[in-house]
Amino acid sequence: MAVRPFDPRLLPEGHPDKIAVPARGTVLDGLWRGLVRYCLWPSYRGLVALGSTHVAALWHPEFGAHLQDVSSASPERAGRLTAPSHFPIPRRTVMSDARLVGTWTTHLDDDGKAVPGLVSFSADGSVVSTQLNTKNIGLGTWRVTGSGTFEYGFHILAADPEGKHVGEAHVRVSGEFVSDTEWQGTGGAEFFDPQGTKLRGHAGSKVTAGKFGIDD
Repeated sequence: MAVRPFDPRLLPEGHPDKIAVPARGTVLDGLWRGLVRYCLWPSYRGLVALGSTHVAALWHPEFGAHLQDVSSASPERAGRLTAPSHFPIPRRTVMSDARLVGTWTTHLDDDGKAVPGLVSFSADGSVVSTQLNTKNIGLGTWRVTGSGTFEYGFHILAADPEGKHVGEAHVRVSGEFVSDTEWQGTGGAEFFDPQGTKLRGHAGSKVTAGKFGIDD
């Protein structure tokens, strides 16, 4: 008869040549090990990474999209939202106001006399202005200063009847919207000679404006 190969696992318990067979466990043990390895452990690592990201965003503004305007918050809430001084949180600012873009009719109060004019605001921040009391147009820029407020400034070159440069005016106006098609504000100007020396100036003149489009 054929000789069966020797299998150390068949030896009785306690024999020096006995090979211990590791317990395979139950089906439930296998399911639990699979659940831990493929579900619970990856979820735990993901939560740890997410928590680390939130902590980094709290102390380092550049790591998180949590920029908030805390200027109007209560002192207690502002204290919670403000990072340490060496990691300042930038405040949101309004960069433009689409209502201002377009052409407006202006009326400047010049010591009780209404001086009409036109001013055009472009989306790129440029300004073109003209008034009946000036012989040349003014060119400049505008910017938003707050919710519903803005300011703009422009320069006007001055020349004598022969066309010689005799100086220029620097005009600055601060305005506030009354409606989407109306605003009012105050303006002033400074006058300079051709060498840039200031000659005189004034401020506080009332300005009102209305927006207009294509005439039908």
